[in-house]
Amino acid sequence: MKTLKARHRSLAVIALLVATAAHGKMAPEQGRSSFETSHFRIHYPPHYQVFVETLSDRLEEAYARLGEELRWVPPTKIEVVVRGDMDTPNGSAEVFPYDRLVLNGVAPEPWGFFSESDDWIRTLAIHELTHVIANDETFGFFNLLRTLIGSAAKINPYQPAWLVEGLAVFEETTKTSRGRGRAVWSDMILRSAMTDSLVDSPEAYGRDLRVTLDRLNDGVRPWPEGHSAYLYGYLMTAAMADRKGAEAPAKISEENGATFPFAIEGVAKDVLGTGYSELWHETIDRLKKGYRTDLEKIEREPITVSTPLTNSGRRTRGLVATSGGRLYYIRDSASEGVGLSVIEKGVTRNLTYWKWDGGTRLRLSPDGRFLIYSRIAPYLEHSLYSDVYLYDLKSEAEIQVTYGARASDPEVSADFGWDTRTGRSRGEIYYVKNLPDGNQAITSFETRTSEDPIEMPLFSGKNFARLGAPALGRGKWKGWLAFSEKGLSGGEHLQGVRVGTHAEIPESRSFTTAASNRDIATTPDWTEGGNLLYTSGSGGVFNLYRIAADEVGVNSARGVRLTNFRTGALQPTVPWAGAPLFAMVYGSGGWNPAQVTPGEFSRDGPGVRTLEEKIYSLPKPIPVEAEPPPSTPRTPGSYSVLPALWPKYWAPDIRKVTDGWTLGIQTSGYDAWENHRYRLFGGHDSRATFPLWDLNYQFDGFYPTLEFSVRRENRYFATYAESNQIDTNEAHVYMPAGWDTFLILGFTNSTSRLFGEKDTTGGFELGWSFDRMRAYEDSIDSTGESGIRGRAELTGYIVGPERFSAFDSRIDIRIPSPIRRHFFRLGANYAGANNEKLSALYFLGGGEETIASQSDYLLRGYPQGTIFGRRIVTSNFEYVFPVADVFRGLGTFPAYFESSRIKLFFDAGSAEYVGNDSQDFHRWPNAVGAHLLTDLNLLYRVPVTVAVGFDYGLVKDLGGERRVVFGLFSRIP
Repeated sequence: MKTLKARHRSLAVIALLVATAAHGKMAPEQGRSSFETSHFRIHYPPHYQVFVETLSDRLEEAYARLGEELRWVPPTKIEVVVRGDMDTPNGSAEVFPYDRLVLNGVAPEPWGFFSESDDWIRTLAIHELTHVIANDETFGFFNLLRTLIGSAAKINPYQPAWLVEGLAVFEETTKTSRGRGRAVWSDMILRSAMTDSLVDSPEAYGRDLRVTLDRLNDGVRPWPEGHSAYLYGYLMTAAMADRKGAEAPAKISEENGATFPFAIEGVAKDVLGTGYSELWHETIDRLKKGYRTDLEKIEREPITVSTPLTNSGRRTRGLVATSGGRLYYIRDSASEGVGLSVIEKGVTRNLTYWKWDGGTRLRLSPDGRFLIYSRIAPYLEHSLYSDVYLYDLKSEAEIQVTYGARASDPEVSADFGWDTRTGRSRGEIYYVKNLPDGNQAITSFETRTSEDPIEMPLFSGKNFARLGAPALGRGKWKGWLAFSEKGLSGGEHLQGVRVGTHAEIPESRSFTTAASNRDIATTPDWTEGGNLLYTSGSGGVFNLYRIAADEVGVNSARGVRLTNFRTGALQPTVPWAGAPLFAMVYGSGGWNPAQVTPGEFSRDGPGVRTLEEKIYSLPKPIPVEAEPPPSTPRTPGSYSVLPALWPKYWAPDIRKVTDGWTLGIQTSGYDAWENHRYRLFGGHDSRATFPLWDLNYQFDGFYPTLEFSVRRENRYFATYAESNQIDTNEAHVYMPAGWDTFLILGFTNSTSRLFGEKDTTGGFELGWSFDRMRAYEDSIDSTGESGIRGRAELTGYIVGPERFSAFDSRIDIRIPSPIRRHFFRLGANYAGANNEKLSALYFLGGGEETIASQSDYLLRGYPQGTIFGRRIVTSNFEYVFPVADVFRGLGTFPAYFESSRIKLFFDAGSAEYVGNDSQDFHRWPNAVGAHLLTDLNLLYRVPVTVAVGFDYGLVKDLGGERRVVFGLFSRIP
């Protein structure tokens, strides 16, 4: 019966795998074009032609410089994919199974970790290409091994994240005039950490914020979280160059490529003459001295007084207010996630929870009823676009205004209103729009003239300039939008465009100018009298500035500096006439809205040194000139899957099984667009006379996903020492039905040699899932300590001798207890099938041989199969509390102890059959027990949980027993 159950249930397992893969597909409707350069094959949607030509020039330029410095040239051309279906500015690099870059063709946001670059396309190319070249290189024994097993022999990807990312940030900094190593943003974070003694200091307040070398790979849990590897990794890489010359980081990468993974200390001592722990302390000591000097410069003028309104941190932004005293903002909190929040009478309440990030701006409609903002949302089951939303303060409902508009940071006209009955607007919405060629525009949007919305460009950015945060003028500048503009060369300035005239080419003018590519002017807003507020990075610190209404755009006025912060402030706003000045003020925990007391200070700022000046004693490297590099020769070509799909590695697959071993070899791959995926396995089972194989192919080139598999396996019966050859052929079609829903159509044909059975089944599976879990800053459970999640699957078998349906579901509810960091969990499973024969499909419940992270139909303390049948239900109640928090490692040793917790549980369940008797849910065996779970991070990359526990089944006649159980499982999502 187990064989039959596994055969039918394979449809559900494959459905989940296919659904997961399909959600990662790249927009098939955008079309595909390709061309080749000397070292790259570049694939892109056709409307990105000019963008990818610019990108290819910068990639070839970076390839020449990085190849020479890193002393490595990848043996094959690098595949590059430019995505046109993502509004999240980012890129990724991979070297397994082959070298590939995936880049989103969208400019970075106006403020953040990626905002300060001279040429954002060049910076992106250098950073990601550094990963490919450095992680591809292999030397010595591993180069020989690479000729035998292919790309599986690459070992530099196993370096700590701070070494990998630190090198890439170092290259983007030294090969441009900006980069994160010269960013005011990076300097601000580090200055705050040093000022508050958070780096390598036992006196640091808030142990979770403490930064030490051994925890860089995991990052500081609250903030800056995953960015720790970039910032502090860069400090260490720059310190290598300072100690042994600019070639030292490349030498480290080279020697690591010839050394057994994780033995990085020996390489450091060989190349640098010291270990990483000593280098870390030297670097931090130098930084502390540098920041003390910076603080002395800042404190020559009085420090601005500010009153924080929240402490949620990270990237909280977009503060607006009502005259009734309510303050609304977009929170970005490690404990509460991303969404809208309101502060009223000193009490904070969350209004929404978003799965993806929100924009920079938050606005209030003129009638005070709606909040207007943008956030990332799914579109057509595969794209993530930024769209405009309204939040109705009256009904507390969220309304999506645009669909796939790629619109961010909205502003509204003075006469804007929204009719909730018709879904049509009065007046206009203005926003930054990502165009389908890599450029951006300031665009107006309205729905009042027809059912179809009307978009009209007001200002088009040229040559991939970045635009940001439009703000509608007041007073003298009523009818003008102010926004920031940052070209591929030069600094960031404020631009203005006149709206409401319906002119074919609206009037525009510069409100400020950028004297150099290091100038920053961003996040503009207006006072009631028409004064222009904005943020500037002049003098090396983010401060707030104001230009008087009569001086806006006159003689390149830069205005009066209103604040003098040790750290920084952004997004100045005076939300109503007579209101105080509000802004986002930075602290060790991130950004928080605050009331600011303005003053008048020296216009040019304190003049603190840039970050690299605090690290380097070497001469500054000469940056690449701002003008574009020479055009790269390009060869037009049609897209071919063969270069990527041809097997790149052969990895051994050796497993110990009951009474024997399985020995085999496997490979897998996918093409650059991820339209085709395959996995091949061939091997032998020492207990059987027949070979084993598994061939799986998936096509994902249009909306349905097709999946085929052919496999031979050995279902071994240990009791009789008999092998059973099972040949299975399967075909499935995944039909997109939303980001949380999947539909599978498919059939399975299987043959059992031992039992002489042949069977063909076919049908469908419809699945739905939801996840509203939230993990707090000091969470003891990575999957969340508050919220609800669940899944449901309906399977119908309509082909074959057995026609029936089955339903399978699970729900998981987490409830925080009154004691901080303690929580209750209630899990429940229900499944049922309406088949007439028990042998067709049944469900098993019981305990587990080892502790697993999550199991269905769990009834601990009993043998597997204690409860079974065509209907089953189990419930699990757990109480979880912390035991120890360490979050430390031993220097760069590849093992990291995080925390331990105890789980007390009570299980109960029943089914159609209980203990081989037809009980039809009349008996409910139960169990109690306790588990100790310890979270570790091994080999720099692998989060695992080690568990030991005691299970006690309370009903003896049903097989209840006392068992000590163990477990080791990964916590990779």
